[in-house]
Amino acid sequence: MTTIKKGGAQIRVYGFVTGILCMVFGLIDLLRDGHNGVGIYTMLVGVLVFLIELPVAPVANKLEFLFGDNRVRGIIYILLSIFCFWGHFCVGAGISILLLAIWYLILGFM
Repeated sequence: MTTIKKGGAQIRVYGFVTGILCMVFGLIDLLRDGHNGVGIYTMLVGVLVFLIELPVAPVANKLEFLFGDNRVRGIIYILLSIFCFWGHFCVGAGISILLLAIWYLILGFM
């Protein structure tokens, strides 16, 4: 199980909600601008964040080497947020993931 020190429960809930928000924003962007792939990318990023931040964390447990360190997780989320800034409605998802990444980086360097 991944270990998150201070603020662990709150960041997990925020990450869980962020994954759901990304899926919703991606769906809105997909329905609005069906021709571009940004909505699809944002939905996939949302699914990935959702699976990583689930309370049982099946993805994070299997990839402990990748998601075990808060600093690494923060950097991965920064890279994932780049995909979300391309769409109109996906900017909200990008900001949400960026805040999640900053939170993980702060926890990682504490």
